[in-house]
Amino acid sequence: MSQDSLNFDTDVIIVGAGPIGMTTACALQHHGVRCRIFEERKEPKEYSRANNVWARTQELLASIGLRDVLAEQAYQIEKQTVFLDGQPLDQVKLDEVDSPYPKVLYSGQDVIEKTLSEQIARRGGSVERDRKVVSIEQDDEGIYVTVVTASDEQANAKPQRLRCRYVVGADGYEGTIRKAVGLDFETEKI
Repeated sequence: MSQDSLNFDTDVIIVGAGPIGMTTACALQHHGVRCRIFEERKEPKEYSRANNVWARTQELLASIGLRDVLAEQAYQIEKQTVFLDGQPLDQVKLDEVDSPYPKVLYSGQDVIEKTLSEQIARRGGSVERDRKVVSIEQDDEGIYVTVVTASDEQANAKPQRLRCRYVVGADGYEGTIRKAVGLDFETEKI
């Protein structure tokens, strides 16, 4: 084992700054683990793909100091009304769960991402936007991650090679990490 192989730029590199990637970064920071988070998008998404935060998730978020800051930016939902042809059909109670946080938190993904990004900054980190991981190479002691500026990728951007202990792939089912480790994901049309 060479001395060079033990020099790590960070402990964990997270690829993808959606709610999962940023929550992972906050959890690692909460436990004192050094991490960096890279996101190819220059800006957070303007539309939502994840709106509800349920009781069990809130319990996990509370354990790393995130639940209350997210709750401040959310509506607390107790019930949901089901409509059929514009007429109310039934009400479904959502808060009948044994938890300190029985009400569902409802907030747009853009608000969730903004709030999580602020928490990462408060904990001493940052979301590194416009950065794309293009390859990973693992050896016995860790992983080399090659990153480029995403907007310069076609213009032969100069790659940056970083060393870490672990990589977290939170870049979606078509992401670089899934492909790099050979995990197939095929969607099924219904």
